[in-house]
Amino acid sequence: MKLSEQLTEYARGESRIQAVLLFGSRCRKDHPADVYSDYDFLVLATDCGYFLHSDGWLERFGPVRISFLEPTLAGGTERRVCFDDAVDADFLFLPADRVSELVQDQEVGKLLSRGCELLVDKIALSELLPRLPVPRETVLSEAEFQNLAQTFAFHIPWAAKKIRRGELWTAKQCIDGYMKQLLRQMLECREKAGHGDAFDCWHDGRFLDQWLDEKFAARIPETFGGYDATDLIRALSRTAELFSDAAKETAEKRQFRYPAEAMEYAMRQFRLIGGDR
Repeated sequence: MKLSEQLTEYARGESRIQAVLLFGSRCRKDHPADVYSDYDFLVLATDCGYFLHSDGWLERFGPVRISFLEPTLAGGTERRVCFDDAVDADFLFLPADRVSELVQDQEVGKLLSRGCELLVDKIALSELLPRLPVPRETVLSEAEFQNLAQTFAFHIPWAAKKIRRGELWTAKQCIDGYMKQLLRQMLECREKAGHGDAFDCWHDGRFLDQWLDEKFAARIPETFGGYDATDLIRALSRTAELFSDAAKETAEKRQFRYPAEAMEYAMRQFRLIGGDR
């Protein structure tokens, strides 16, 4: 029996559970589930604490190999679990008495917008689901574009200083973590500027190699560095070049001002501090 079927059977007889929704890849038509897909459940409960902090209810679905808690949207908490054979599931618990508020939440609407299946419904949730807000497309204003570019520019010499000081862990986290998130946002901006505001860039870089322009996608590998000063300097340089090219194209298409002064200053400082090796 599938995990979704097991949970459905259990939830129907468990008074503390008022509704269960299956969402994510197992409900999507676009990029549907494959052999590696997890289960994503939204559970409306009268006692979230019981499900978050006790194990008895979980063990009925199979041996629990890994389990931990993680904060999630709408002030809720997610219990992430790995069962046998690497079958993993995310149980997102939200209080049932907030259901009318939750169905108006933008993040909840975004979460369920790609498809969901109502498995258990004791509170007429089916009547409320049509009220879920339509997710707003994330399109940066010129002020937000400027702030994104200025933030990136600031971290070019900042990361170079960390490399030259020998703080490789911190530098790598910045270049291949924080700065890559800024780069992703700018790449999204570029795609939306070229294809229209409704162009689907998914979220947090998901399927990036599929929606990103091929000439930009081909440059992504060279922006990541190893754990040594020379390679991190190279990765920082390539990351900055890719961000700058994406920002220039975005600015041209949106008729925004490209912050040339800030980027040029940042690159001058980068060359003075470490150079491109």
